[in-house]
Amino acid sequence: MQKNIVIEPSDKSAPSMDRPLSKTVLLERARKRWIRLFLAGVGLVAVVAFITRSLSPSMERVKVRTALVEVGEVEATLTASGTVVPEFEQVITSPIETRVLKLLKRAGDTILAQEPILILDNGAALATFEKHQDQVSLKVNAIEQSKAELSGSVTKLKAQVKVKELEVEANRVKFEQAKQLFAKDIVSKNDLAQAELAYEQSKAELEALVVDKQNAELSTRLKIDGLNLELRMLLKDKLEAQKELERATPKPDRNGVLTWTLATEGATVHKGDMVAKVADLSTYRVDATISDVHAGRLAIGQTVQIKIGESILDGALSNILPTIENGVVKLVVQLSDKTNKALRSNLRVDAFIVTGRESNTLRIKKPQMVDVEGKPHLFVIRGDVAIRAPVSVGLIGFDFVEIKSGLKEGDEVILSDMSEYKHLKEVRLKN
Repeated sequence: MQKNIVIEPSDKSAPSMDRPLSKTVLLERARKRWIRLFLAGVGLVAVVAFITRSLSPSMERVKVRTALVEVGEVEATLTASGTVVPEFEQVITSPIETRVLKLLKRAGDTILAQEPILILDNGAALATFEKHQDQVSLKVNAIEQSKAELSGSVTKLKAQVKVKELEVEANRVKFEQAKQLFAKDIVSKNDLAQAELAYEQSKAELEALVVDKQNAELSTRLKIDGLNLELRMLLKDKLEAQKELERATPKPDRNGVLTWTLATEGATVHKGDMVAKVADLSTYRVDATISDVHAGRLAIGQTVQIKIGESILDGALSNILPTIENGVVKLVVQLSDKTNKALRSNLRVDAFIVTGRESNTLRIKKPQMVDVEGKPHLFVIRGDVAIRAPVSVGLIGFDFVEIKSGLKEGDEVILSDMSEYKHLKEVRLKN
């Protein structure tokens, strides 16, 4: 039996295939299609932005050190390497060729001024001193003897001059009498001539005696002066021998600590050899070295800042040694606080020599700059981005750098090393 099959449309509302769509339907379909395209585009942009942001260079903000640009003072400095040393250190040397008889002190011992350190064999020095002492005594005796002899000669001449003066006076009187008698024709002309001759002769003899006396006095003074000069030379030799004898028992001039001494009894010591070193550890100075390329910028009296750990001690450049060895200049720094507890012998320190100063200028704590095409750059924080900016710097100190241009007061600058990002114009900062 055959059945009739009836097929009904699935969408009763759908229009018939042979009937055209209305404008309203077409516009609705177009609107929906554009909305889907717009949403797809926004999604694509968001995905691209997300991927780009995820792949762009960034760094955690907490891992960088920053500082604000401010107005203040900047000191230009040169950096030198320094060593803390005792301000006073006495080097004691042997004055003679000798040997060590006995050690009285050891390195590290505290010692007082004029306290013996060791005993040297002073036999030769004692013999030399006694020899000079005998020579001085002989010369003193020779001087006294010469004085007596010369004084006798001068005294004798003085007596002869006195006698001759009387003789001259007597002959003068006789000559005057002879002139008076000759005028009265009582004596002859020959008698007058003899009286005159006797008078003139005695005057000449007196003059000769006076000259002899003066020469004798001058000769006496010269001879005594010569003998005294010889005595002074002998006394000088004696004094030097006495000092050598005293130095044969080495002693320091002041209280201190024995930092080094000979350690072997019986050891031979040559003249001029060091036998001990004594340091006064109550006060210190800094001996520093710096490249000779900076020599022209150094001057006595310049302010020096000594960095010991986190502490800064003030000082001044007190001496610049004239000799340059291996391209290095040696300097001496006197400290304002010579007894600071942070100071200890042979401590290595940094010495910052102030060569210039600018007040009321833009400055930033000393950063690690990056070099881009030969010019210094710093990264300035703008929101969550660090932007690379070229800067012009002036004075450079050990703690601050002067900013001439490129930054303004209040800018926050990264101080940390950014060399791995120097090829980027900006770096994203993550909180």
